Amino acid sequence: MFKKFLLFVLIILILSSLSLKLSLAQTQEINKGNLPLNGTVTSNLKSPIKSDIWEVSLNSDGLLVLTLTSDKTLNVTILLYDTDGKKEIARAEDSIRNEKLVIRKALKQGKYYVKVTRWYEEQQGNYTLTNIFEKDPLKNDTEPNDNVDLKQGIDEAKDIEINSEVTGHLGYYGSGSQDRKDWYKITVPSNGTLNIEFTRSPFLMISAYIYDVNMARELARDESRRVKFNISLNFKPGTYYILVQSFWDVHYGNYKIVNKFNPNPLKPDKEPNDNLDLANNIDQSQVMTINSEVTGHLGYYGSGSQDRKDWYKITVPSDGYLEFTVTNDSTLRTYIYFYDVDGKREIMRNETSRGKYTMVFPNIKAGKYYLLIQSVWDIHYGGYKIENKFIPNPLDNDIEPNEILDLEKNSDQSQEIPINSKVSGHLGYYGNGSQDRNDRFKITLPSDGYLEITITNDDTLITYAYFYDVNGKREILRNETRNSRYKLIYPNLKAGTYYLLISSIWDIHYGGYTIENTFIPQNIKGDKEPNDNINNAVDLSIPSVISGTLGYYGNEKQDRDDFFKFYIPQEMNLDIYFTEEPTLISSIYIYNENKQEIARNDIGVSDYQISLKLKPGTYYIQVNSVGSHLYGGYYIGLNRQVPSLFIETPKKAEEETVNIVKITNPINNHIYAVIDKNLSWEEAKDFCENMGGHLTTITSLEEQRFIEFLLSIYGKQNDYFLGAKYEEKEGKFKWITGEPFIFYNWDIGEPNNLEVEKYLIIYKTLEKFGKWGNVPTTQKGFICEWE
Repeated sequence: MFKKFLLFVLIILILSSLSLKLSLAQTQEINKGNLPLNGTVTSNLKSPIKSDIWEVSLNSDGLLVLTLTSDKTLNVTILLYDTDGKKEIARAEDSIRNEKLVIRKALKQGKYYVKVTRWYEEQQGNYTLTNIFEKDPLKNDTEPNDNVDLKQGIDEAKDIEINSEVTGHLGYYGSGSQDRKDWYKITVPSNGTLNIEFTRSPFLMISAYIYDVNMARELARDESRRVKFNISLNFKPGTYYILVQSFWDVHYGNYKIVNKFNPNPLKPDKEPNDNLDLANNIDQSQVMTINSEVTGHLGYYGSGSQDRKDWYKITVPSDGYLEFTVTNDSTLRTYIYFYDVDGKREIMRNETSRGKYTMVFPNIKAGKYYLLIQSVWDIHYGGYKIENKFIPNPLDNDIEPNEILDLEKNSDQSQEIPINSKVSGHLGYYGNGSQDRNDRFKITLPSDGYLEITITNDDTLITYAYFYDVNGKREILRNETRNSRYKLIYPNLKAGTYYLLISSIWDIHYGGYTIENTFIPQNIKGDKEPNDNINNAVDLSIPSVISGTLGYYGNEKQDRDDFFKFYIPQEMNLDIYFTEEPTLISSIYIYNENKQEIARNDIGVSDYQISLKLKPGTYYIQVNSVGSHLYGGYYIGLNRQVPSLFIETPKKAEEETVNIVKITNPINNHIYAVIDKNLSWEEAKDFCENMGGHLTTITSLEEQRFIEFLLSIYGKQNDYFLGAKYEEKEGKFKWITGEPFIFYNWDIGEPNNLEVEKYLIIYKTLEKFGKWGNVPTTQKGFICEWE
C-alpha cells in the first residue's frame, strides 16, 4: 500500500514539472505592447509567436470598443482581460478567416489587457487592432459606495446636500466586479417634502429605493425603467438613505439625482405629542393657552412611523364659550376630537376634514380639556393652524357643588342667599362627565313677611324655579313660565330657612342667571307662637293692646288661628277693639272658661268693637282668618282703643255717582277701586284714564291677593275687567301699562278662542274666585288702579 502511495506522489511531481516547462515556453511566445487609447496597432503572428498582449489604459469610466481585422490566412481570437491581467472579461473568435472581430465593454477607469491569439501552429499572417473609447460625460460618484449595513457598522453611503444634484455611473466593470449599486444619504433638517428626480443615460436602466432613518425599512421605490422619474416623500427631520441600482449586467451609463426640499413654513408642534393615557400617567399633550393659536404638522414620516396624531390640552378658567378653528394645508385633511377632563370621554368632534372648519362648544365648564387632531389617511400631510377663542360668561358663578339637598341625611349643598341681595350663577355648562342642570340656594327670613324673587336668564338659558319649605322637600311655589325674566312671590311667609331650586329645562340650554330677592318684613309684631288652639292660648292683661299676624305659611303649616286668654277678677264691662290690615279678613270669637262661645264678629269688617259685660272668670279670644289666601297683621285692644289699619281714600265729587271706594295697598302704595258700572273693555279703559288711573294690572302674587281681598268685600258681579288684552300681531296678552306679562293666574282651559275673546277678566264667583279668563266684547264691571 505504501509503495502505491509513493508511486502516486512521483507521478504528480513529474506532471507539475512538465506543466511548468510548457508555461514558460508559451510565455516566451508572447509579444507585449501598448495599445494607444483611440488608436490602432498592427502586428504579424507566425511561428514561434502564438499570441500578442496589448495594454490599454482608461482614464475614466466609459465604453471600450475593440475591432480586429486579420488576413485570410489567419484564424484568431481576441480576449479582454481585467486589470490583474488574469481574469478574462470578454472575447471574440474568428471561425471564418478575414472576419472582423468586435468587443464592446463598459469599463471602469484602469489598465486592461487585450490578447490576440492565432488558432493553429501552421497559420501565419497580419492583423489590425483598433480601439475607440467613449468616455462617460458625467462626473462619477465617489467610490466605494456599494454597501450599507448599519447593524454591522458598514456605511459607505455618500452624503447629498439638500437642494443639490449629484451624478454617478453604474454598470461599468473593473477590478473583478461590476458597479451595480450606489448608496447615498441625505439629511432632512425639518418636516417637509423631499422631491428626488432621477435621470439616466440611454443604455442604463435603474431602480431607485428610499430607506428610513437607520435603514429601518424601505419607504419608496421606482422600478419603472423610465429615463426620468420622481420620488416624492414627506419626511420628518432625519437622515435617509437612497439606493440607485442597475437592472441587469448589460446596462451601463450615468445618472443624475436632483433633490428639492420644501420645508413646511408653519412652525411644527412639539414632539412627542402622540399619546395620551391619563389612567397610566401618560400625557404627551402640548399646552394650548386660552385665546391663542398653535401650528403643527401631520402626515410626515420618519424613524419607523408616520405622525398621524397630535394631542393638545387647554385649561378653561371659567364657564364659557369655547371655539376652535382649524385651517389645513391643501395637502392635509384632518379630523378633530374634543375630550373631557379624563382624556377618554369624547364630548365633541368635527370630521369636515378639508380646508378651514370650526368646532364650537358654547357651554364648557372650567377645567382642563384635551384636543386631538388627526390626519384622515396616510396619504395626507402638511401643516395646520388651530385658533381658539374663549368668551367667559360675564356673570359670577354660583358656588359649586350646590346640586344636592337631603336634610334627612344631613346633606345640604345649598348656597346661602342673604336677604335683599343679588346673586348670580350658571346652568347648562358641561365638564367632568356631567352637565350642571340644577343649582340650589337657601334663604333665611328673620320674621314673617313678603318675599319676592326675581330671576333673569341669559338669552341662551331657559329655567324653571321651585321654592321649598323649611324641610327642603315640600314644594310651596314654582314658576315654569320659560320667560327670560320672571318672579316667584310669596307674600305671607313665616320666619325660617327656605330653599330655592333653579333648573335648566333641557340640556341644550346654558348661560348665566341672576337672582334678586326682596324681603319686606311684616311691620306689625307677631303674636307669641304656638297659640293655634285654645289649650296654648297667650295670656292678656286688662287693659292692654296686643298685636299678631295670621295667614303666614311655613314648616308645612299656615297660621290660620290665634288664641288668647284673659282673667276678670270681678264683674265688669269689657270693650274689645279689633283692627286688621286690608290683606287680612278674619273673624273673632269669644269663649267663656267652659270654652263655650259667648260672642263673635264674622262679618268681614276691618275695624270694629265688641262690648261685653262679663262676670269674674277666665275668657278666651280666637282670631281666625277667613281664607287661605288672606294674610296680614292685626291689633286687639282690651278696654283700650287701637289705631285703624284700614285705609280708605276719600272720593272725588265726580266719583260719588258711581259709588267708588278707593283702597290703598300697603305693599306697593297703589290705590285700587272695584267699580260696578257695566262698560265695555274700551269704555272701562277710558273711564279709569279719565280719572287719572288705568285699568288694573296684576304683576305679582301679592297684588293678586290684594285684588282678591277687594273683590271679597266690594265685588258684586261675577267677573271684572283687568287692564290687558290679546294682541294678534304679537300673539300674546299685553298689559296696557307696558309691564311684562310674566305673572298670570289662568283658570283651567283659559285662555281660549283668542280670535274673538281678547279681553282679560278676573272671576268673583266662588268656584273660580281669583282665576283669570278671557271674554269677547261685552259689558262688565272693572277695577281701576292709581299709582
